[in-house]
Amino acid sequence: LVENWRRFYLRPRDLARIAREPHWRLASMGHRAHETHAGEPDRRARYLTTRRDATEGDEAYRARVLADFVEARRHLARAGAAEPVAYLLPFADAGTGPGSDAMAATAIADALVSQHALAFTRADEIFNGPFRDPHQLSRVRIDGTWTSDRLLAALEGSRPRLTGVTGFTDPMA
Repeated sequence: LVENWRRFYLRPRDLARIAREPHWRLASMGHRAHETHAGEPDRRARYLTTRRDATEGDEAYRARVLADFVEARRHLARAGAAEPVAYLLPFADAGTGPGSDAMAATAIADALVSQHALAFTRADEIFNGPFRDPHQLSRVRIDGTWTSDRLLAALEGSRPRLTGVTGFTDPMA
């Protein structure tokens, strides 16, 4: 479907090709959400999790975060994609990472809930239990070179244990 899996951005023709596939649903990763901007001296700041500068007020910051989610949906619709149900946070950072603005987690969460039914905010485990918040899901990072066997092994390895662990004794007993 995609000409080059190692490219960070999809080309418009790749996006249109995927959008036509009946077995694929595109998820949003934001419009400019992956970008960085000048932060503190000698440090790049993430677009969604930090303010542009000290003059960006609370409402302007929240509006910029929401606008990025809305713009990304517009681009996918223009490519012919079905309404994106899910959002995949760039950097798996929901506004709680180092250097995030104090308002980032709330601004991002509010934008996610208003624009998407699901959000993948973490990339540290594969399994999402039935009671997990649908806006705080975890995802697996899959390289374009993975085989189906490797994917199935990763999924199998992430399932919760259904049997007890044996062979251990309680040292306090």
